[in-house]
Amino acid sequence: MKKCFSLFLIIGFYLMCPVFCQAATIVLTDTSPNCTVTADTLTKVYGTASSNHITLVSGVQAELVNFSGSNAITIQSDSNLFMVSRSGATVIFEGSDGTVLKIPATASVQTISFNDQTLTLNIDNGQVMLDDQVVESESAFITQAAPSTSDLLSIERVFPKLGALGNNLEVIIQGTGFHKDLRFSTYLDSTHKNKIFGFVDTSFCAKALAIHENKAYVVGGNPFAHDCGLEIIDISNSASPTIIGTLSLGGLGESVTVANSTAFVANYSRGLQIVDISDPANPTLVRTVDTPGYCNDVSVSGSTAFIADSENGLQIVDISDLANSTIIGSVDTPGSASGVSIAGNIAYVADGGSGMQIIDITDLTNPIIIGSVDTIGYLTLFKIVDNKMFMSTRDGLQIIDISNLANPATIGSVETPGSIESIAIAGSTAFVAGGNSGLQMIDISDLANPTLIGSVATPDRASGVAVIGNIAYVTDDYNGLQVIDCSNPEPPTFFGDLNMSGYTDNISVSGSTALIVDQDSLKIVDISDPANPTIISTYDTLNYASCTKVIGDIAYVVGNGLEIVDFSDLTSPVVVGSVSIPMMTSSDIDVTIAGNMAYVVGEHNSSWDGILRVIDISDPTTPTLVSSFDMPSSGSSVAIYGKTAFVTDAGNGGELLMINISDPTNPIVIGSIADTYGANGIAVVGGIAYLSGYHAFKVLDISDLTNPIIIGSVETPGSGYRVTIDGNTAFVADGYSGVQRIDISDSEHPTIIGSVDTQGTALDVGIVDNMAFVADGKRGLTIVPIPVEISSFSVISNSEVRTILPSPQIVGDYTFRVFNATQKYELPGAVTIFSPGPQ
Repeated sequence: MKKCFSLFLIIGFYLMCPVFCQAATIVLTDTSPNCTVTADTLTKVYGTASSNHITLVSGVQAELVNFSGSNAITIQSDSNLFMVSRSGATVIFEGSDGTVLKIPATASVQTISFNDQTLTLNIDNGQVMLDDQVVESESAFITQAAPSTSDLLSIERVFPKLGALGNNLEVIIQGTGFHKDLRFSTYLDSTHKNKIFGFVDTSFCAKALAIHENKAYVVGGNPFAHDCGLEIIDISNSASPTIIGTLSLGGLGESVTVANSTAFVANYSRGLQIVDISDPANPTLVRTVDTPGYCNDVSVSGSTAFIADSENGLQIVDISDLANSTIIGSVDTPGSASGVSIAGNIAYVADGGSGMQIIDITDLTNPIIIGSVDTIGYLTLFKIVDNKMFMSTRDGLQIIDISNLANPATIGSVETPGSIESIAIAGSTAFVAGGNSGLQMIDISDLANPTLIGSVATPDRASGVAVIGNIAYVTDDYNGLQVIDCSNPEPPTFFGDLNMSGYTDNISVSGSTALIVDQDSLKIVDISDPANPTIISTYDTLNYASCTKVIGDIAYVVGNGLEIVDFSDLTSPVVVGSVSIPMMTSSDIDVTIAGNMAYVVGEHNSSWDGILRVIDISDPTTPTLVSSFDMPSSGSSVAIYGKTAFVTDAGNGGELLMINISDPTNPIVIGSIADTYGANGIAVVGGIAYLSGYHAFKVLDISDLTNPIIIGSVETPGSGYRVTIDGNTAFVADGYSGVQRIDISDSEHPTIIGSVDTQGTALDVGIVDNMAFVADGKRGLTIVPIPVEISSFSVISNSEVRTILPSPQIVGDYTFRVFNATQKYELPGAVTIFSPGPQ
């Protein structure tokens, strides 16, 4: 055992002591340079000229003396608990756990190791440095290292789990990767129920999976990084799935199927990849069969693999000798093949706009198309069970009887929220991976009347699903594999829904009233109780209505014309004036009001080129068209700032035009910026413009109108129709991806800090009192609480945080979210808020 020596000055001799030293003074020698300090009073430790290694137990106080060499000091606490400062040539570390370390700053490098990171202390150009942090006389928190890939963010548990309505709730959040520079938020779950009970993070974006013998085989990848891989996950304990094997494949994994001890991966541009999984801990690539197109799906029957190969139709591969697998037959399909299923001597191929192709594969070298089934919309995937085809459509799930291939018949259909990314059938239930809408469960016991019976929100984007018994395994993009209890499905419930008769694509909110454009009418809705919105009155517009802007008690409604509606009497709105707008389509129109002018942007109904109309509304009874301005392609949205109109042009890759309107009769372009990613929405605040478009949110400096500059951007999951600014937050109506909440406090680094999925297509959003009112397409009005950021929290360790949940005003299950600029993690159903009832 190594020894250390204690010097008691009073009695003047040395006393041998064990490694754990509890004396008030410790002297090290060249033969005993290591020591652990456990004393509960200030301990002075005298070092040697050589290297020493000192360990401080959490909560102790130590002062190091004569440490001239390069030394290693270990502090058994997390660095985010510590302040660091200087007093002359002494550096002082003070932890909130009571630990204090005083150490001389010398020219030699001292290594300071905490639980979560290791730092170096030295003098550089006369400054005392702790890694890259300058240590000064004023105390400052130790700079935190960015989380490493081995320290990814997660929330595993929040307790207590129950809280009373209207009361603050102090909670402990447990997880991984916590430090003081993170951000936390909470919001009401869209389904109000948590069914996820197990998960495992994958090393790539998880897209598709297959289940075989208590193992999940997951493939995916990032289309920008080409980092596809195969991950083998042990699911024998569903609550704690564990990765047991990984194989990097490159490319982009689209689907996987398993037969015996082999996994077959459809790897898009890289073709079919055949992997030996006989040893799950060490999967091995056996063969890559390059296909002429893009390999989207693979199905295996006996010694043959069948590939849906996009524009190159069906490819047939002989896999009897895995190491020498070869394409032996093919047939081009009229569309783009994306899915394939085999039943006997028939191959069924999902063929995009050409529906389903039926192919005779009796002769594998010469497959023949013998029929097809027209489908509603673009067919990308389906599942066949007992001569019934369950297929995705634009509007949901459709069921077709294919027992008579010459006369397939539609049996039933059901509308589902969001897109359909994958389908699994188990007994009398269809399970749908619904993208941003999570997992949907559909009762198919009555095929003519399928019914949505359950929904579970997943943290990211549900893209693949497989089912065993009452457990669904869902690939959830950047949140890996989710394990979901489906034993007691409950129908999805959103907070404050209101169905409309038409298609809702625009909303204006004023106080406790929302004005909603619903194709051929303007609906006035009481939102004073957001949980129960009610229609007060309906005004049937003269023309097809597309959008509205509200100023006071006046609504300016635009479609094929401009109608000015007085709604001061909410029960009886009255049109006070109108003007036709010739040659303009009734879709993709926006209007804004500035002074006595209304500015309307849209498209010519003949050429589809964009057009800006300026209308004088100084006399609301007689609005007058004063000028028109043609644009190179489609106009989408308009905002006014000063004497400038900012118009988004979604065509030609996207363009923003700056138009001088100081003379409304003669608008003149003074600046533009291209490549704005199909910008649909715009908001202008100060000298900054915010654009929402296809998979992108852009921030532009427009202080020089002739030379606007993109200064910040963030990728968004959806299409970005309209953007609303509320303080330091931008809310983007992001189509099928719901509403994105973006922090714009740092214009150069906008960050998505929350998202709320909706059941329809989010096309516009208004914000009032921490509520988002969403024009949700065919689903009408959807009202959702805005995620509330937790502004103050105390980091106990890198795995535990203490905070107070602000008094929730709505009963239900709440999701907790932790995030930074590059990582995010959500735990649905973290806390349940209940009503305490009468006392």
